Amino acid sequence: MMTISDEILDARENRYLRILKLHVRFDTLVSLKVNYPGSDKNESLVYLILNAFNHECLPFSYEKVYSYESLDGPYYLFGVNEDAKSVKKKTIELEETHELGRFIDVDVYNKKECLSRSVKRKCYLCGRIAHECVRLKKHSFEELNDYINETVINFYLKHLYDYIDQAMMVELDLDPKFGLVTKSTCGSHEDMDYSLMIKTKKEIIPYFLDMFKLSVKIDKYEDFVDDFRKLGLQAEQAMYKVTNHVNTYKGLIFHMGLMISTYGYMISRENKLSFTEMIQRNAQLFLKPSHVKNSTFGDVAQQKYNIKGAKGEALEAYPHVREALKLYNNQADALKVLVYLIYNIEDTNLLKRSKSLDFYKKVKKLFKELNINHQNQVNQLSEYCIEHRLSFGGSADLLIVTIFIKKLMENHKKISFL
Repeated sequence: MMTISDEILDARENRYLRILKLHVRFDTLVSLKVNYPGSDKNESLVYLILNAFNHECLPFSYEKVYSYESLDGPYYLFGVNEDAKSVKKKTIELEETHELGRFIDVDVYNKKECLSRSVKRKCYLCGRIAHECVRLKKHSFEELNDYINETVINFYLKHLYDYIDQAMMVELDLDPKFGLVTKSTCGSHEDMDYSLMIKTKKEIIPYFLDMFKLSVKIDKYEDFVDDFRKLGLQAEQAMYKVTNHVNTYKGLIFHMGLMISTYGYMISRENKLSFTEMIQRNAQLFLKPSHVKNSTFGDVAQQKYNIKGAKGEALEAYPHVREALKLYNNQADALKVLVYLIYNIEDTNLLKRSKSLDFYKKVKKLFKELNINHQNQVNQLSEYCIEHRLSFGGSADLLIVTIFIKKLMENHKKISFL
């Protein structure tokens, strides 16, 4: 009977045989895998490390990438028609300069051999030659695992915080903005201002990070829906505390909670579903009747007008965010995306402030006819919205979601939402 060690060795042999086969097509092969201690090479930390390396940002160009799962852990093989010595130099720099570079092995093969390093790698913990620490068993698995876990999780939390913060600030700094709060005006909101939105942002982001930390630890998403919802409710309570019971970002807490918990779950394990499919499945779990206890205006809008609002958008896997992503390249596109969303989504925030369904449709038509390249038109429509106390909180939430998802897609090959 084969032991786990024998099976890992067998998996390494299979990887090498794949490399030999691919050499018929490519002069240079690059193997990217995680350097992780212990016998479980497929635990969540391994996937988190591997998925931190965006293929488009690797320091070499490749013609083809192959993805594999094995008992020695998941790995990628890149087919490269570039000089192997040059590629090796670049990959050594990647291992030494990337924040998680110490935790990966990037092997470069020419048609004769695997190229070796001239300078040996150092231990994570003590700075000695790594092979010496392994041979002498200087550090326990627990020590190594704790260090890797803390480093990797902090890497993700830091970047996640930046992505969320930047997305929220792009929306908040957009001006003029059709009755929504900006730096220069409270718009249609007597109970909100720019300073309050900033304070709320700082209060709720930590709860999104807690959702991420939970999502990478769990076995089955469906078993922890209540835990994610509790974190969402805690974020709402923190929001109401700082705003004195004003709803600044309740819709965003739902959307971002769903996005981040799904994102963390997806990049920390092997998955057969796409990110879009997983979002839809998890939205269905979140919005089961047993999980949704309080009736909202959105529920009334659906019953009375068949306007599904934020819940409908989530249950359909955010079709308008997927379209908005095609329009958004950088911050300069924020207004274009917001106008697209205002016209196209079923925004119950707008419906609540409209005098009637006919007026709701009239406002939608005004945005359909708006030329955002004419600043006077934008200014006039913004003034009209403020005059009629209109606001588009649902659209603003999805603008933030669009910008956030764009950042994830730019940094993770596995995250596609188109």
